[in-house]
Amino acid sequence: MRLPKEREALSHLNLFELLDAIVERRMLIRGHRDAKGDHRCWLDDYSVWDMLEGHPDARYALPPYEAMMKQCQDFYDNRNASKPDTISLDAIIERGHWDDDLKKMYRIELIDELVRIQDAIHAHIEIGDRSRTANDDRKLYTVLPEKMSADFRLPLKEDFLGNLNNNLPEK
Repeated sequence: MRLPKEREALSHLNLFELLDAIVERRMLIRGHRDAKGDHRCWLDDYSVWDMLEGHPDARYALPPYEAMMKQCQDFYDNRNASKPDTISLDAIIERGHWDDDLKKMYRIELIDELVRIQDAIHAHIEIGDRSRTANDDRKLYTVLPEKMSADFRLPLKEDFLGNLNNNLPEK
């Protein structure tokens, strides 16, 4: 469900709607974090961003082919890593316990949590005039309570971009 990021606009949600909204956003952010290899793509951002009201729905406004491939090149250049991130010592490894924190929250704390997630999504959208990086993704993932690491490794550039790499201008 698309929601605004402002606290006042979220205060009308009941307890169950708050829980659903938080879990839904966490699941989308987890999917973004847990994508591996050539299953990672800049288009994955839109599934997370779509949770924020007022953000244009990119599924219906994809850029022309050349612009899309430029985005793929940019993604490879700025969101690739040579090794996976290290796992935090306080990471919650068991998937079944990732949302246990919600069981202890009162309604006002759930609103706070939803606002925190919405703000993180908004920050991920609004990064300014520079390319989005793996560090921007890492910052988004900090809203997840499990503190699991991400694996930003991508396949070889030729495999990731295919023959289209030959048609793109060098950075």
